[in-house]
Amino acid sequence: MLYTILKHMIFDHVVRKSKSRKFERFWMYRPGKQDIYIPPLLITLAGYGWWARGNEQYRSNSQVFGIELLRAGNAEFVQDGRRYIIQKGEVYLLRRNVSHRYTTGPADILLKRFITIDGSALDHLLRIMNLWGRDRIRVSNPNLLAGLLKKATSLIAESPPDVDIICSVLAYRILLELSHSLRPDLPTVIDNALTYMQQNLHHPLSTEDICDYLGISQTHFNRLFYQHMQSSPIRYFLQQKLTWAGHMLRHTSLSIKEIADRTGYYDPLYFSERFKKQFGVSPRNYRKSGGI
Repeated sequence: MLYTILKHMIFDHVVRKSKSRKFERFWMYRPGKQDIYIPPLLITLAGYGWWARGNEQYRSNSQVFGIELLRAGNAEFVQDGRRYIIQKGEVYLLRRNVSHRYTTGPADILLKRFITIDGSALDHLLRIMNLWGRDRIRVSNPNLLAGLLKKATSLIAESPPDVDIICSVLAYRILLELSHSLRPDLPTVIDNALTYMQQNLHHPLSTEDICDYLGISQTHFNRLFYQHMQSSPIRYFLQQKLTWAGHMLRHTSLSIKEIADRTGYYDPLYFSERFKKQFGVSPRNYRKSGGI
C-alpha cells in the first residue's frame, strides 16, 4: 500500500486571538486512493502536544473520533453541551457528529497524547465496548495507554511494512484498554445483532432476516433494540451502511456507483438520495470536502 505521511510542528500558534505558547507534533496517515482493501480500523493521526494558558480548539459537527489522554495539567472540555474538567490520567473522547471545544483548565497548562481513529468497524466496536456516547473516562492504567498511544505515533512516523495492519490491531487494543474499566451493558442478543449487521453491510437486510438469524420474535427484538440503541434496527443498519460508504468516499478512489453497489444499493441515484439525507451533502460533495 502507498501512504501519504504528513508531519506538522506548530509553535506559538494563534487560536481565537490568543498568543499563548502552544506546541504540537503529529503525523497524519492516509491510505493511497488506489487501494481497494482498507482495514476495518485506521489510526489516521497520532501525536503529542503541550498547551499553555489561553489556547483552545473548537470543531462544529465534527467528523473526527479522537482519543486524548492528559499526562499533566488539566483541560476544560465541552462536548454536546456538557462541560468537564479533565484531569491527569483521564481521557476525553472527541465524538463524531457533535460539536466540541477544549482548552487549558485551571492549571493553565496541559500535556497530552492523542490519536484519531476511523474505519468501517469503528461505530460497531464503540457500541459493543460500551464506549458509544462517552465523553470522559478515567482509565485504570494511564501509563499503559500512554505507551500504546506513543507506539501509534512511532508507527505512523516510521511507516514500516504492513503499517496499516499493525495500526488496525493497535487501534483495537487501545479501544479495548479504554473499555476495561467500563461494564458492558448490552444484552447478548443485541451484541449478536450488531455483529450480524456489521458482517452484512454489503447486503440488504430486513428486520425479519435479522430475527430469523437470532431466533427471536420481531416484536420482542424491536422493543429490546430500541431500549438499548435508541433506534429501530433497520434505521441503525442503514446508518451503518452510509457511514461505511462515507469511509470509502474519504479513503478510496472507488466510483460512487461502485460504493453504492458495495453497500447493497443497486440504484446509485437512490443511494445518493439516502446519503444526502443522512449527511446533508451529496456523495460527490462529501468526497470533495474530505468528509468534513
